[in-house]
Amino acid sequence: MIKKAVINLIITAIAKTWRIKVFGDLPKAPAIIAFWHGSMLPVWYEMRKCKPYGVVSKSKDGQIFADIISFWHYKLIRGSSNDGGKEAFREMVVRAASEVICITPDGPKGTRHKFKHGAAVVAARAKCPIHCVTVDISHKKIFEKSWDKFEFPLPFTRIEMTVSVIPVPQSDSPDDIAKCIAQAEDLMK
Repeated sequence: MIKKAVINLIITAIAKTWRIKVFGDLPKAPAIIAFWHGSMLPVWYEMRKCKPYGVVSKSKDGQIFADIISFWHYKLIRGSSNDGGKEAFREMVVRAASEVICITPDGPKGTRHKFKHGAAVVAARAKCPIHCVTVDISHKKIFEKSWDKFEFPLPFTRIEMTVSVIPVPQSDSPDDIAKCIAQAEDLMK
């Protein structure tokens, strides 16, 4: 318990030194905020201002991030395609209809920068837009051996985030979801 608290305090202290500039508007509910798994840490930190729900896997690594974002006052939805996915999906649809939800659409295990269909289907069913966030970190430690090439921003680094909005998919048909995913991947690359 003490170890978790220390980790949360250290990461938060470092995050407070980041010089974050956001291009575009922070989303208002209802909305889904989507960002790549590898650059998630500063997005989780900045988007806490939206008082969102965070979708986090039930894995050991997921627990680390669940602890951190809970410390940042996120409400959690736990699950992934491998564990608790159906329950998490149902809760996402309910919450996204009236709340802000943050999700890494290429997580928790990849393929890196491949937008999976879940966020697009949730957006269609909840009738809410997807706000795609791209991140540029000027000074960072990259964990090359991780599947997502995880980026940890160094203290006092400049971070630029660009928020782009994809309209609500017209339906959850395969064609509409494929169009939504193509738009999202195009914006996020």
